[in-house]
This record gives sequence, structure tokens and C-alpha cells, in this order.
Amino acid sequence: MPIETQCRCGRVLKLKDELKGRHVRCPDCGEILKVKPRRLPRRKGGSRNSRSQAGKSTSSPGRRADPAPPRRMPPPPPPPRPKPKPRPKPKPKRRQAAEGPSVAATVGSTIAVVVLGLVALGIRIARLSPSADTGTISSPSEATGLGLGSLLSSSPSLVGDPYQLGDVPLPVFPELPPPRLKLQGVNIHQLQLTGDSDTAGARMTLRVYIPEGAATDRSRPCVLVAPAGSNLLTGNEFDDLEYHDETLPYALDGSVVVFYSLDGDGPPDQLDDLMYGMMLRSSYRKFMAARAGLINSRNALEFVLARLPQVDPKKIYSAGHSSSGTLSLQLAATESRLAGSIAYAPVTGLGHRLSELADDASLNSILPDCRTYLNRFSPDALTQTMTRPLFLFHAADDSNVPISQSNAFASRLQDASRLTYIKVGTGDHYQSMIDAGVPAARAWLRQQVNGG
Repeated sequence: MPIETQCRCGRVLKLKDELKGRHVRCPDCGEILKVKPRRLPRRKGGSRNSRSQAGKSTSSPGRRADPAPPRRMPPPPPPPRPKPKPRPKPKPKRRQAAEGPSVAATVGSTIAVVVLGLVALGIRIARLSPSADTGTISSPSEATGLGLGSLLSSSPSLVGDPYQLGDVPLPVFPELPPPRLKLQGVNIHQLQLTGDSDTAGARMTLRVYIPEGAATDRSRPCVLVAPAGSNLLTGNEFDDLEYHDETLPYALDGSVVVFYSLDGDGPPDQLDDLMYGMMLRSSYRKFMAARAGLINSRNALEFVLARLPQVDPKKIYSAGHSSSGTLSLQLAATESRLAGSIAYAPVTGLGHRLSELADDASLNSILPDCRTYLNRFSPDALTQTMTRPLFLFHAADDSNVPISQSNAFASRLQDASRLTYIKVGTGDHYQSMIDAGVPAARAWLRQQVNGG
């Protein structure tokens, strides 16, 4: 019996009953939606949805949903009515010392331009990352954390060499706390860095997986994993102990795993366009200050070297899915201390993914250095420095990141002999990684660790 499901754009889809619980793309707006019985449409923007359940995976606030296509632009506003001609004002008795607009008028005009830009930003970024609910927002100031100074100021420049991280100091790393959870013989610890909030990477969250009984003789390999699902303009936080699908499997093979947060957590999707744009800009500034997550990755690596004597410093790898896979490739090109990298369905062309921003110079005042970021941090521009072993995985039916991106990226690598590229036909963006990608990467990692 056919069932009806409705997209947020208003389109009603009539689908076969066997598609219930599956994901389809709306033919009008392109949004990926889960097939379920039709219900009353939500208001514009909707609430934040947790990551889609697929197969045996579970959703949690710790894992953000994958970025969705930008929504449509609203129709242009009607032209303003002509204003009546003002009456001439009497001339002042004394001539002012300096002609020109007042300071108040200049600041007011600047604020108006910025506010209009933020509204446009909230519309055009268009909830690129609908994700799990992170709680209610009690007030606009709590949501944005922005004053007038930060609203008008610029982000740290990326014009220089963004991969030289020595100008950002390391935080103080505490001792590893007792485990908070044990799963299948793996002790799971979690800790929060408490450094200066003005320093990038100083207040990260770290979750550490250590196989029970692991000797402290620097014999264990280590895998560094960042949370996935960002819109590639912001970072990701996590605060729960539920999501382990992309971390625990490596620990079951004997590796120590460090799951670490990225500065600049993205804004809640339920905010209106202006608030969303303001908070997105704030998150973007923090993400750029952390060099698109490279500072967070460096700090996670330094924590391993300082506090985890179980780990062999020569057997540390990065891994990630989707936006986290993009970061893993960036690390493959810039972090010489890694032994190799794993990337599942990564975005390899940032400019292609965010082409609307890359082609609009006017947004540079709202997202400073955005063009520089998209050009210099894109993995397809870093292939010449990827010389260590690399595992790449993608599904042919991926509806989020086309497999053509990975195909083109693989063809650009200078040293293709170091690449293991696994392709599968089905499974889409996420479930293919769980069912086929992670098992294949575990086998590849065992081979790398054992010297084969």
C-alpha cells in the first residue's frame, strides 16, 4: 500500500510501502529525508534532527547529521516606496570644523550592512548540517556569545602559512582519569581540557579507548578520530558516551583510540536566519582560529605522546568519515608524525562543495578568509605532500558526497603506490562505511601495524 511522506519544502511524495524507514531525495529541493507517514509540516527551519539511523547504527547527540544541500533563496522583497522629499533645514550659525558623516552614522551603517549580511548568510548556508539537538537556547546572547566588537572584527588571517602551528601554544594535559565505561573489554575514559578559552584548542574534549590490560611499553598502535557531520565551516563538540561505531572497532583490534572535539561547534538549526548567521559566523571564527581543526588534531597527538605510554609513537594514524575524512586527508598532507591515514567518503574538493561561497566575494566580510580556506585547505590541492600510506573508501551510490570526488582525488596523488582505494556499489554515505568500510580499514590497519 503506498504511503505518503512530506518534505520540509512542502512537496508530498507517494512512495512504495517497502521504502518505509529508508532515505530518499526530494525531487523539488534535493533534501534527503526519511520515509515515514505524512504528518503536519514543521515551521520553516524545523528542529534539529539526530543523525539518521541506518542498519545497526544508533543516533546520539555526539554524532551530527551529514550536511544537507542548501535550501532555496526566498523571493526578493517588494521595492520600497519612494520617500517624500525632506524639507530644507536651516543653516547652522557656525560652520562645523569637519564636514562628513558622523561617527554614529558610520557605525550604524556598518552594523546594518553586517546584519543584512548575516541574514543572507543564515539563508544561504541554509542549515548545511542539520544534526542532533544540543539543548534549548535561553536567550540570543547565550546563543551567539557576540558583542558589537566581535560582530565587526575579523578572523585570524590564513594568508600566511596556515600549516605552521607553532604560534598556538599547547594546553596543559591532565593525567588520564579513571574509566567511565567499559565495553567489550575496552576501558573508555573522557576528559575536558580547561585552558584559556581565548586559545585555540585549549578547551577540547577527549575520549580515550584503551584495551583492558594494555601494557605501558609503547607497543600499541593509536588511531585519532574527530567527530564527523559538520558543514565544513564549523567544528564539532561531543558530550555523551553513546556513539562508538567509528572508534570502538579499532580498539577491539588492540589499538588505543582518541576521539577528540573540534573548536567552533555549529549553531542549533532551530534558530532564525539572523541568529543562525550570527552564531555560524562566531563558530566559523573559532574553527579558523583552530586552523580548520589542525590545532585540535595536533593537541590530541601531543596528548597521546605525553600521557599514553601504551602507544608506539611510530604507529599513530588518523581516521574519519565525511567531513572528518576531509580532516584526516588534511592531516595526511601536513602532519609528518602520522604513520598513515584513513578516510571514508571524504569531501576532497571544498570549493566544489561550497561553490556558492567560493564565488561570492561579498561574503568575505562575514566569513573572513573563506576563499583562502576553501582553496588552501582542500585535500585535492594537497596531494603532492601525501606520501604516507593512505586508505580511501567510497560507495558508488553515495547521495551526499559523489564518488567522483574520490576518483578525481585518487588520480591526483603523486605516489599512487601508497594508496589503497576500496569502492563498493551500495550502502550510501553512512551505512556503506559501517558495513564495508570499517572492516576493510581494520584489515588494512593490521597489515600496516604488522609491517606487511
